[in-house]
Amino acid sequence: MRNVAIIGGGLSGLAAADILHRSGVSVTVYEARIRFGGRVLSRPALGGTARYDLGPSWIWPQNARMLALATRFGGRVFDQPTEGNLVFQDQAGAVRRDLTMATMGGALRLNGGVQILTDGLRATLPTKAMKVNTQIKGIQDMGDHIEIAGQHGAEMFYERFASVIVAVPPRVVARDIALGWNGGQHVAAHLAAIPTWMAGHAKLIAVYDTPFWRAMGLNGDAISHSGPLSEIHDASPMDASQGALFGFLTVGAAWHPDQVTQAALSQLSELFGEEAAAPRDVLYQNWSVEGETAAQEDLAPLDGHPDYGMPDALYGYVPPRVHFAGAELAPSDGGFLEGALASAEQAAQAALGALGQTYGWS
Repeated sequence: MRNVAIIGGGLSGLAAADILHRSGVSVTVYEARIRFGGRVLSRPALGGTARYDLGPSWIWPQNARMLALATRFGGRVFDQPTEGNLVFQDQAGAVRRDLTMATMGGALRLNGGVQILTDGLRATLPTKAMKVNTQIKGIQDMGDHIEIAGQHGAEMFYERFASVIVAVPPRVVARDIALGWNGGQHVAAHLAAIPTWMAGHAKLIAVYDTPFWRAMGLNGDAISHSGPLSEIHDASPMDASQGALFGFLTVGAAWHPDQVTQAALSQLSELFGEEAAAPRDVLYQNWSVEGETAAQEDLAPLDGHPDYGMPDALYGYVPPRVHFAGAELAPSDGGFLEGALASAEQAAQAALGALGQTYGWS
């Protein structure tokens, strides 16, 4: 038996599946959503072909895995715009535009969106191995193999695998998947304590004919203590064929989708002028209401970036045929895209080791 189940078809799950597939191991990827990609989601706006990232969008120069993946799939990286002033809005709504700074200086973006990478990884895998709209309910360690219980539509199913990689946010695992082994409850309790980075937030993108703010001497960055958008950046495509501003909604504001667009456009007009009130399209993604991403605990604001990684308390409580992956369990760059790939690599290596195999590709 040389088959491995991958639970979760986001960046980490797809990357792990790609490593195993290229090493000659049979994989099956189970994804609860109706699409692959997880928190990676890039969508076009009306009247254009450029795609905008509704999930994570930034890559950093030191992110060797992400840059290598971009090269592999023909993605072009470009600098996050930094030329011009930042806009600041205080709690009373007063605005100033004289701050010469860029909050994301040095960051890179991927032309066409990060989904180029998840689409590319998905395309490397056999179609028959890819299962969407499929929820895994339980994982049972049988000693010489793993049995998973799942549901597709109204149909329950049970499958046997040599090993399993669980690439789902830790809190979602703890809430939705029964871990059937001695110590499984201990594992679930520690996974439930790990916040999912940015899961309690929503992202709004206003798309315009041009990045008009650049002619005003602004770089598209804004910080607001009034909201509903707390942090705003230029999301325009590399060729500036359209202009786009994206903003993170403060936790809580994301819970009122009917009011979000009107309030956000009013705020953008205060920050960037009247032209900002009339975009050609608005894209919106509320991650906090997606059960595949967020648990109830993720709606509470975080004080800072958590110290991610596999909790030491789990060692000795996870069977040798079970492996966990994901940005929040990454050995480095926890919570970020690079971390998702680092974790996928670590989990795939562990799965191969359980099969008595190492990397078989270059």
